[in-house]
Amino acid sequence: MTNVEVRVSNKRYRRAFYSTFDNRHSTLPYDKVTIMSLRIGAGNQKGRMLRAPKQAATRPTSGRVRAALFNILGDRVPGSSWLDLYAGSGIIGLEALCRGAARATFVEAHPEACRCITDNITALGYDEQAELRCEPVHRFLKSSQPAAERPFDVVFADPPYDDRERRTLEQLLLLCRRDGMMAPHAWLIVEHASAAATPSEGGEWRRARTYVYGDSALTVYHPLPGRAQPSLP
Repeated sequence: MTNVEVRVSNKRYRRAFYSTFDNRHSTLPYDKVTIMSLRIGAGNQKGRMLRAPKQAATRPTSGRVRAALFNILGDRVPGSSWLDLYAGSGIIGLEALCRGAARATFVEAHPEACRCITDNITALGYDEQAELRCEPVHRFLKSSQPAAERPFDVVFADPPYDDRERRTLEQLLLLCRRDGMMAPHAWLIVEHASAAATPSEGGEWRRARTYVYGDSALTVYHPLPGRAQPSLP
């Protein structure tokens, strides 16, 4: 799969890029977004372009890290239920849907990013499979009732890279409870700065493995003993 991120500064070419985007009635003005191209290697969404908020608002996951994430997950993606935390443009959850996931819930606090996610969901035709919660991650995790109908199989979190990152990860592990909200076999995957130290355990989770890609890393957490624990490649 090839992922290409493009910043378009010239108004003429920016309009040309938007002419390929299905949702012509977005409330977002041209100067409030950049363009990101998400290219899927299979399926009917190949080469589709997504809107992303300005870099100051969120930090999109790089194409290299996205490809690595889905290589790690392999055949766990089709039919799965996703929780995309700190969703940004929604590119992770949307690519999961493009790859066969059954549904995805996006949680993002930034209003501009939420508008982009809404546009992207509609443009790709996933209104029936996607849910957006525009609120802080900690508030969502504290207030959400157990998802008895369809607990989450995969939780992906991409919190800000900053000096509070270790504390954020510790809180995240504690808040991602598995009392019906998460499936017994769920994986929790966190993207973080490669230099950041990650907790070995927290809440109901145990660190399984960390994959490093330059300045970024992915750490996979499995359920603590007593629950089903899938193996990593």
